[in-house]
Amino acid sequence: MSRSRSGVLLVGLFLMAIGLGVLAMDYLRVRSEASMAITLARLGPGTPLETYIAEFGETAYHYTEPNAMRSWGPSTDETLLSQTDLYFFFYSGVPYRFVVVYVDKTTRRSVLVTWKGM
Repeated sequence: MSRSRSGVLLVGLFLMAIGLGVLAMDYLRVRSEASMAITLARLGPGTPLETYIAEFGETAYHYTEPNAMRSWGPSTDETLLSQTDLYFFFYSGVPYRFVVVYVDKTTRRSVLVTWKGM
């Protein structure tokens, strides 16, 4: 085999490996998003905080001040911020994400549940 053919073959194999890597990462992302959607549907609003702790482990972040919640959380609704605490739980999957839970201060049950990328 000539040097030019072996070079083309090597470049082709390299590009194919990159393509397979991209496809694998995309597959893992889609699978993780589906798993996240199922989990969030199961643990929707009204779920006790203890259930989230049992599911995901200890909180990664916990905010009680409305200004911090406004900065780090996805909601800026003043009523929600004044009546809830904001919890972030680490969700392992590809890519890594946080489960974001607004918990009512008195009932300790979730009011709003979503996710946020890292």
